[in-house]
Amino acid sequence: MRGALAAFAAVALVASVRLEARAETELPAGHPPARSEGDGAESDAAPPRVQDSVTPSARVPAGGIDVELLDAAERPVGGREVRLGMLRQSVSEGDRREQRTAAADPEGIARFRELAPDGRMSYRVTVLEGKAEYASQPFSLGGESGVVVRLHVLPVTSDLRRALVGMRGTVYVEPRDDVFAIEVLLDVFNVGRSTWVPEGVAFALPPGAKAFAAPEGETDARAVADGPTRVALRGTYTPGQHPVTFRFQLPNAGGARLAFELGLPPHVAEMRVMAEAPGGATLSARAVPRAPAGGGAVPLAAVESMTNARGQRVLVASRQLRQGDPELGSVVVELAGLPARGDGRWWAVGLAGLVAVVGVAGRRRGAGPVEGADLDAAERVLVREVARLDAALAGGAIGPRSHEAARRELVAAVARLRAQRRREPAAGPGARGEAAAGTARAVD
Repeated sequence: MRGALAAFAAVALVASVRLEARAETELPAGHPPARSEGDGAESDAAPPRVQDSVTPSARVPAGGIDVELLDAAERPVGGREVRLGMLRQSVSEGDRREQRTAAADPEGIARFRELAPDGRMSYRVTVLEGKAEYASQPFSLGGESGVVVRLHVLPVTSDLRRALVGMRGTVYVEPRDDVFAIEVLLDVFNVGRSTWVPEGVAFALPPGAKAFAAPEGETDARAVADGPTRVALRGTYTPGQHPVTFRFQLPNAGGARLAFELGLPPHVAEMRVMAEAPGGATLSARAVPRAPAGGGAVPLAAVESMTNARGQRVLVASRQLRQGDPELGSVVVELAGLPARGDGRWWAVGLAGLVAVVGVAGRRRGAGPVEGADLDAAERVLVREVARLDAALAGGAIGPRSHEAARRELVAAVARLRAQRRREPAAGPGARGEAAAGTARAVD
């Protein structure tokens, strides 16, 4: 599912360009009006475009790293402690981590020397400034020259009333046999002059949510569990774009409908819901305004249909706020017309009966040798069931796991029949596995 969400998120980059361009003159819905520098808030002028970098440099000796600390106006920031993290990766010896520190001089430069130009060694520079952590991308050292790391240290705020932060949310729903797997991607856009470190920014998971997980990204901007029913944003959000992803599951009771409500963090300016829709399933989604704005839920735009990399039908609904619209507080998602999970169980029960009947036909208890025509007829029945099973999966009537288990039993039954026709024992695990593998290729 992670790959499917990432692929669709790439399409959303087109919208992000619009959002970033608009954010310089138009704040996210619900954000207070920008004020002048004189009252201590962000101005409505376009923020500077700071750019951190890691660059090989002949002026730094081999095995050396010079770290240049700068503010938003490219002026040196001295007196800060700089940490250099070192990670040596080895399959045979295991990973080994080390750390060094150095103080930046009045020119904002901290120097590290006599480091190993080892391709297995990865370096990363970090600086703590208040509650924020500024970090470089991981890098390695070559053998001919050192490296210059340019890192910007900016003012820090946790107050959303002072930070120019907007977000775009994407929810991806994948129906599975026993659960609904749900992945959420939040693109956090900071278009201000300050770094935002969220405090108390949390939102609700749907009732019954379980198996929460949040993968680590390249920075410490992340989502974390805030108790059993809530998600909180943590980390450092420098000016720029920061993707934050988390996943959870909802129980699949086997019914034809899924409905849930997911809370949203503040300043979500665009919302997209995507759902894999087997068979004739339908998607509807609506946005609920954040209190105290109130008002009724607003449907997301008309649902569009597309196909993911696995050939599955995916429905998409989206909404982009405009100036004056109330801020989004949550999104309600409903999938209807889902294939009942009982269909998969029906296949399992029917399969068990079918295999038993074929087994009786193959043995003909007390009737002497088995006729080849009986074996041929039994095999044709099983092969037809394999085709029906594959069609049921393609049509969304059963899930992948039910299909895999049932198909494995059918192919094994065909293998036993063919072994009996050749008067070869098929009970041994090795012989059964080899026969089933050959039969699977033949049935395919």
